[in-house]
Amino acid sequence: MYIVPTSQPTRLFSFMNPLAVEIWLYVLAAYMLVSFTLFVMARFSPYEWNNPHPCHQESDIVENQFSVSNSFWFITGTFLRQGSGLNPKVWEIKFICMNIFYVV
Repeated sequence: MYIVPTSQPTRLFSFMNPLAVEIWLYVLAAYMLVSFTLFVMARFSPYEWNNPHPCHQESDIVENQFSVSNSFWFITGTFLRQGSGLNPKVWEIKFICMNIFYVV
C-alpha cells in the first residue's frame, strides 16, 4: 500500500525543531555571557590597550580592540569557525577563547 505524503506548511524557524526552545535559550544566554565576559576582561586588562598611532609616543589616547560589538563578532566567528581578525594579547582572554574553541 502506497500513501502519498502530504506536504506540511513550511515555517521560518523550522530548523530549530530538533532542539527544544529551552536549549536554544541556553545557547543564546551562553553566547551573551561569554561575549560580555570577554569584553569586561579586555577592559580590565592593561595589556589589551594600545596606542592607535604608534608614531606619536607622547599621545595619551589608547584604544581597546575588544569593544562590545567586536566581542560579539569574535564569538560569532568562533562558532562559525571562520575567525574574526581579532587576536587577544593577554593570557586570561586567551584562556577564555581557548575554552570556547574547545567547546565548539
